[in-house]
Amino acid sequence: MAVGDEKPLWNVGGVAGELGELVGDDLRWMVEPPLYWIVRHRGASLPPIHGLSYLATNRFADSPFDETLVATPEQPSLIELLRDVPGVCSVEPGYLRYFFRPPTVIAVLNRSAINWFDSVDEALSWDPFDDPDTVLPPSA
Repeated sequence: MAVGDEKPLWNVGGVAGELGELVGDDLRWMVEPPLYWIVRHRGASLPPIHGLSYLATNRFADSPFDETLVATPEQPSLIELLRDVPGVCSVEPGYLRYFFRPPTVIAVLNRSAINWFDSVDEALSWDPFDDPDTVLPPSA
């Protein structure tokens, strides 16, 4: 391949922000609104909000915070309502994280992809680093 022959990652149409046809790997998840969110909160459970799906909550013995995996299948903007809920510390697009919903385990790959496993053993035998869509947690 000669210099200048490289194909762009995606071909954006005439309108700024319009998603065109992707070239190569499907990277659409990087530019579309997130579907899965990790909400870090303290204390009580999150309030029910029509249009949000609460998939699982992790509670930690060594932390006052819980993490809830939230899906926004219909209206991604609804997640903004959780930012103002008392006790909510952060609302972030999904990244590599496991959530336990006995007897199943949910592995978050990125902001638009999750894997369901029937057991902890099955989840632990899966290598997330073999999946090119896996996004690592933000640095602390």
